[in-house]
Amino acid sequence: SEQMALNEDRVVSAFDASMGQWLTSILYHAGENIERSSELEQRFGWRLRVPVGYELMDEYADQNFVAFVRQVDRRLLWLWVYWEDRIHPDQLTNDWCLLKRDDVARRFFGGDQTSPGEVNIYQKEFVGKLTVCLEGLWEHAKEWQGGPFKSYALVNVDQDRFFLINMGIYAPNRTKALQMRQLDALAHTFSLR
Repeated sequence: SEQMALNEDRVVSAFDASMGQWLTSILYHAGENIERSSELEQRFGWRLRVPVGYELMDEYADQNFVAFVRQVDRRLLWLWVYWEDRIHPDQLTNDWCLLKRDDVARRFFGGDQTSPGEVNIYQKEFVGKLTVCLEGLWEHAKEWQGGPFKSYALVNVDQDRFFLINMGIYAPNRTKALQMRQLDALAHTFSLR
């Protein structure tokens, strides 16, 4: 019945909310690097609540690319942010977003590429903006590596600025679903000045 479907939606969103809170508590169990979070806002005009334990890679900051990386055992987790001005929201087609993601990864982040045919692309609200979301697998053919990734592509019309926020994991023979949810919780702390 309609009532059951409505209640099911409520249960699912309540579960998602409590899962999100739990993941956030794990993500920040060692605290937030508040100094680093504030520094991002001053330098780049956007903010991310950086958890203690994530290293900042900013050697390409002058080219609008910043990455946060965490190595735990044989797991490597990352989230990177790339931005570019004067891109109109109409440009954000599925193909364009996919090409842009691979182009940025090639130029600044070791050259991984999305696995062909393994990408789910859809529109979703993210930090109050309509975004193109890409989810799938990345691969690095030369190094025989791969893993899951998720990206958010959006335009902040007020600034006339395009943002691409990409998360990924390399963790051979390990489960990755929980870490991807954690990275997604981290991505959702992204905010604009």
